Amino acid sequence: YCYDLANKHDECIKYYHQFLDENPYSFTARYNLGNAYSKVENFEKSVQALDFCILIQENFASAHFNKANALMQLERFSDALECYNNALKHEDAQAVTYAYIGECYEKMEQLDEALFYYQKALKLDEEWGDAYLGIGIVKDLQGHINEALTYINKAIACDSENADYWYVYAEGLKKAELFEEAENAFLKVIGLEPENYNAYIDYVSLLEVQEQFAKAIEIAEEAIVLFPENAEIKYRHAAILFSSGLQQEAKINFEACLREHYNSKDLIFEYFEDAKNIAIIAELIELYKN
Repeated sequence: YCYDLANKHDECIKYYHQFLDENPYSFTARYNLGNAYSKVENFEKSVQALDFCILIQENFASAHFNKANALMQLERFSDALECYNNALKHEDAQAVTYAYIGECYEKMEQLDEALFYYQKALKLDEEWGDAYLGIGIVKDLQGHINEALTYINKAIACDSENADYWYVYAEGLKKAELFEEAENAFLKVIGLEPENYNAYIDYVSLLEVQEQFAKAIEIAEEAIVLFPENAEIKYRHAAILFSSGLQQEAKINFEACLREHYNSKDLIFEYFEDAKNIAIIAELIELYKN
């Protein structure tokens, strides 16, 4: 537990293994080991540890719940759904469990069932922001972007400092072509979560859609300073230079990308659709191949 609090997760895992060598039937140690593996994003081993925990103590609801969370990370959504339902057999219903069940159905594209469980979560806790967010995402998937924005806004009202809520809101506003509001939302994400490089990339894309090329280039250059080793940002910068017509500068930056991050070269086609029609891009890719 002390290792866990100190964020020394490898030492934590090592200690639990030593402890379990002598106490193999300790379901709490199995449970904590599973959680430690999740913290280092080894979700397969997390599931394995929690399986042992459940074999020893079948009615331990938290083990079923955390196993479901690990399975969600592995994108095994139907298995996660089964585990969330197992958790409900051994504890009173909670908004968080219903919201995660809704997310399972959402990921499996069973949208009506997703809505049903998100709404069940809100009946238990009308301030559960994740449920509002989930409904908003489902409404967007169903093609109702304005209704989606209303629900995402309700999520933000529950927790105005949640960067994920603002991020989804920004993307929704962009889809609705409410560009000024989307820009403010992306700035909010960056303010709350300055380490989120994807927010910078998507903010640049928003500016590109509006043909605000100078500002897009400025934001991309700021991001390169903040994330100097990030290949995605560097390719995004090269792409916006090509898109804005600054061919010579774009060529120089694209060459630098290829020298430093050749294996990420396909990002240029993701960020700049016309890249396949520009001869110099293909030539440079071939040149730096070896």
